[in-house]
Amino acid sequence: MVGLTEKGFFLEAYISAKYQEKKENPRLPHPHEHQGRTPCHQTQARKGQEEAIGIGAATAPVDKKHRLTRSADFQRVYRQGKSVAGRHAVLYYFERNEESGDDGPRLGVSVSKKVGGAVVRNQVKRVLKEVFRECRERIAAEYDYVIIARHGLPDFLEKSGHDEVVAMISDLFRRANLIQETD
Repeated sequence: MVGLTEKGFFLEAYISAKYQEKKENPRLPHPHEHQGRTPCHQTQARKGQEEAIGIGAATAPVDKKHRLTRSADFQRVYRQGKSVAGRHAVLYYFERNEESGDDGPRLGVSVSKKVGGAVVRNQVKRVLKEVFRECRERIAAEYDYVIIARHGLPDFLEKSGHDEVVAMISDLFRRANLIQETD
């Protein structure tokens, strides 16, 4: 018996615990599909984000020891470091103490909400870290770097190829005299 008792509680009816037999598919069978579509129409798989923005799916991320993670590290680079600005990004750099014992350059990436939503911001960060990873061997090792993305960077990443993004970031490092030119 299902219903309310005098005190407002539901009474439960007996419900079988047996698995019900599989019902027929509610969609129309194949011969009666909509005639405008191709037979057995399936949507094509989307390209991966990495492929869409020009980086390979098998790239290794920037190691944790090569990243700025603490707020104090970012603040030190902003306050005591120097900067070079470009159309789509700003590069801050600060020479570390020799006692710190860190090997290799470290990168911090800052992308504000003005640049875009969370997906766009993460995409921009991923591309900037990938470009830094590629250029790390040519960049001065005793520095901490922070790259700040500007508003037009997502559009630039979408329209340009991977080589143009590398050239843009390399140009910032070149203007700061922090990159070794390869011949």
